[in-house]
Amino acid sequence: MDKLNDTQKNRERIKSGITSRRKSGEHIRDLHKKGRRNASFPSVDPKFEMDPILKQEDGGSSDAQPSSALPETDAASSTTSKRGSKRDGSSKHTKKARKLDTSGVEDARGISHEQRRRRQTRRDLMKVLCVLLCIIMLFAAAALIKRYTTVKTITVSGSRLYGEAQVLSIAGISTGQSIFKIDESELRSAIDSIPSVHTKSIRKVYPNKIEIQVEDVFARAYIPGANGKYTVISADGYVLSIVDEPEEGLLEVRGLAGYGFSPAAYIDDSAHNIRTVGALKLIKAIDERGYSDCVRYIDLSGAVYTRIGLDYGYIAVLGAVTAAPDCIDIAISAYERFLPVYPNGGTINVFSGSSIVDFTPNAP
Repeated sequence: MDKLNDTQKNRERIKSGITSRRKSGEHIRDLHKKGRRNASFPSVDPKFEMDPILKQEDGGSSDAQPSSALPETDAASSTTSKRGSKRDGSSKHTKKARKLDTSGVEDARGISHEQRRRRQTRRDLMKVLCVLLCIIMLFAAAALIKRYTTVKTITVSGSRLYGEAQVLSIAGISTGQSIFKIDESELRSAIDSIPSVHTKSIRKVYPNKIEIQVEDVFARAYIPGANGKYTVISADGYVLSIVDEPEEGLLEVRGLAGYGFSPAAYIDDSAHNIRTVGALKLIKAIDERGYSDCVRYIDLSGAVYTRIGLDYGYIAVLGAVTAAPDCIDIAISAYERFLPVYPNGGTINVFSGSSIVDFTPNAP
């Protein structure tokens, strides 16, 4: 009975050992599945052989073998614990060694660090190439714009005094500039500096053409200034120049010495008063009605009356400057009638709204 009890006890001890080792093996497999390879735990051989012990229990003496089997198990467990302690101590060095060379290690997506580095290098290279391509395209676009917007043709029309080449040469205008850099106001000033030429319009025809239209202006009158200078104007009031001595044959306009005039500008209602504008209207009436051959000057110095000087010493008083253009016909008709009778001249007074004149001849 004692032998049977000892055998039963040995079997229970062996079964408990097998069960504990199986559980520890399953625990190790779970840890491997979760990725905890560096954890320290006792190394147990899951293939625990029980055949010799069982055979000895069944057929041999059971007094020596069960007692010898248990110490071997304890020794194996102590050896396993020592190995586990060694593994725990070297785990830090193993981590450092793994971090030193990870080029061949694959990440979760199955791509190694070397492949990832190569892909990043290709991406960086593509970015640099894209930037270079954009820069090249910008320079190419700038070159094309410069090529097709360079002025190749400048046409000038409307002048009988000067040809197209003369206008461009005198004004200092040439092709080869960018159409965007040409200032229309500067171009107009350069053309207006040419004597007897006035710029009517300047039009840019994109991408590379400029059309200029001018007109010939002729000096018709001059205005004596307070500083001894003379302002030369055209029949429509365009200020041609300011000179020291006027040309012969021009109509003199007196009484406007205190007014300032600027070259390449018009005398009109927006910039001048009623006297200067009235003088221009009178000049225009004289030219349109063909009296320019006999009228020598216009005198606006009077506060109320406007006088015109005619040939052979005749003077016609026309009244206010605003009504003078309406009275010019009666004054010229009286002049032509009195000239054969009074060759020494005289003064013809014309009344506004009346065909009656008052004539005072000069002394012989």
